[in-house]
Amino acid sequence: MISGLTNPTDTITLLVVFPTYLVGLLLNGGLVAVILSNRRALLVNRIDWIVATISSMCMCLSAFFSVRFIIAIATDILLVSDSLQRVCAAATTLSVAFMFAGAIALAMERYFTLSDVTERDSFKYYIYLAIYQLYTISVVCWAFATSPSSNLQSPDLPLQRTMWLFVCVSSMAVGLALIVWLYMSTFYRLKRMLQVSLCNHTVDGVRLSLQRNVFRNSVILSMATVVCYAPNCIFLGVSGAVNMSPTLFAYLNCITYAMFASDVVISPVLVFMFFPNLQAAVRRTLQTQK
Repeated sequence: MISGLTNPTDTITLLVVFPTYLVGLLLNGGLVAVILSNRRALLVNRIDWIVATISSMCMCLSAFFSVRFIIAIATDILLVSDSLQRVCAAATTLSVAFMFAGAIALAMERYFTLSDVTERDSFKYYIYLAIYQLYTISVVCWAFATSPSSNLQSPDLPLQRTMWLFVCVSSMAVGLALIVWLYMSTFYRLKRMLQVSLCNHTVDGVRLSLQRNVFRNSVILSMATVVCYAPNCIFLGVSGAVNMSPTLFAYLNCITYAMFASDVVISPVLVFMFFPNLQAAVRRTLQTQK
């Protein structure tokens, strides 16, 4: 048995989850380095900053969990250190909250862009999102600061577990509802724009095609985040409220955690595919290294 890890998840942790975080660290670290070195060309508007922030969060997430697994493989400290157990548990919950916030911000920006809302007028909504994130961070930090976490995922004490479960469920429900509503509203606005243009015989085919492509790419990027993180978030909530057999808990945890980790690889691949300017910057960087 691996130090700091427990069966039956050892094999998947070693062969799937841990390598996934290492690959994610390499991919996201490379993208962030390219973005920073070409920031004047790549960080032009707010959606560029949002995408760069998502890549940075994936990089930090990959780095943290890579170190966490190296420590778990090399030593027994995660089995005996209450402080590290709390930090790992809090980091798992907060990473889900941050990535959902990134997906919401991306959906908000597409909605505001298609609705011709200026960055100045829409800025207050990002402030509201930041305030809600601060509330989430505060509750999660309080829960794990005042309660141990023997399973590295949820607080052990009843009150803290209840508050943690409420924040997890409400954040996921509100976040998913916002993402769906924003993209549905954006889709119908695009549809109306096309109908009006056809009626007035003023179709700007290039502009509408570009808007559709950007909308489609944003939906795919946000939904990839939801699909990767939602199963783990649901599992954490259900496991905190329902008693499961140790075997069932271990296998469900293993599967949802592998999906959770996969986003650090999927997101940078999608970002690279959907942003031609970033592709050109990466090619230039690779050519200069030869």
